[in-house]
This record gives sequence, structure tokens and C-alpha cells, in this order.
Amino acid sequence: MRFKTYIILLTTCAMLSACVSEDPWKSGSRQAKGSIDLLLTASGELTTGTRAQTIEIDVPDAEDFGIHLTQTSGGDFDKIWNTFEAFRVDNEEGFPVGTYDLEAFYGTPDDQGLDSPYFTGHTEITITEATQTSVELCASLGNGIVRVTYGDGFKKYFTSWSTELQTEGHPAVEIGMTEGEMVYVQGLG
Repeated sequence: MRFKTYIILLTTCAMLSACVSEDPWKSGSRQAKGSIDLLLTASGELTTGTRAQTIEIDVPDAEDFGIHLTQTSGGDFDKIWNTFEAFRVDNEEGFPVGTYDLEAFYGTPDDQGLDSPYFTGHTEITITEATQTSVELCASLGNGIVRVTYGDGFKKYFTSWSTELQTEGHPAVEIGMTEGEMVYVQGLG
């Protein structure tokens, strides 16, 4: 009789352990996870350094931004998504619990020229187990803007010219005879 009771108890324990959920959000799972509720915006408002005026620049849509998530404590997670949508897909699965540096970016910091804006925004976040961490992140221009204009006297005297812009420690950007356009350069942002 003891043997039968032991077998029934052992079978019951085996059946109960087979019913344990494999949900990664549940406490006690192999790796605790949480997710991020990211509200991403971009600002195109700039205050000029030489005049008391504010200018607006075109900003990319949030959907066009990439996301870089780097775990700074609690693990070694480090991943870059080239689109916000790709980030959202992985976010549904959750990320390991820990502290992270969250960066949103558009363009690359090394680009320069007429159509080369680089937007970036950083914040530190902490992901906790089975929760959704709310984050508001505003990306702003990460490189500088130069707008070159020539006076009428200059244009009368010269029939053709070329302009080259260079900031310290960065390669030159040749804009030719382009006038009045915003040129994005490194080292001023």
C-alpha cells in the first residue's frame, strides 16, 4: 500500500511540474524580462549662434529612426534596429531586466553635406521584471548647420566660385556655388 501511495504521489508531482508555464514574464523564469513603451519625437527647432532668431528644419518621422539599446548593468545586451518597427517587434518579446542606454538615431554622425542631417537622442532607462517601462525621448540635431550666402557685390565681381567648409578635426565639405541652403557639418552640433 505504501508503494502505491508513493507512486501516486510521484505521478501527481510529475504532472503538476509539467503544467508549469513557460511564460518569460512570470517570476522565477530562467530570465526575467520587461518591455519598453517608447514615445519618440524629434525636434527641428534651432536657435542660431550668431543672431537672435529661431529657425525650423525638417525632421524625420519617428518611424524612420533606428534604435540602439545597450545594457549598462545587469547583463551584456547590445542591439541596433535600423527601423522603429523592427524594434517594436522585438519589444513584444521583452528585454532582460537591467539598466540600459537607449538611443534613437537618424542618419550617421559622420555624414556631412546638403542632405545629411543626423538626429540623436539618449536616455538611461531601467527595465524591471514583468513591467512596461514608459519612456519619452526627443531626438534633436546632432550635427551643425551652416548656411552660406553671398552679397550682390561678391556675385557681380565673381562669375564662378567654389566654397569649402571644414570644421576642426573633420573632413572638408565642398558646396560649390550653392547659396542659401543648409549644409550639415560635423563638429558644430
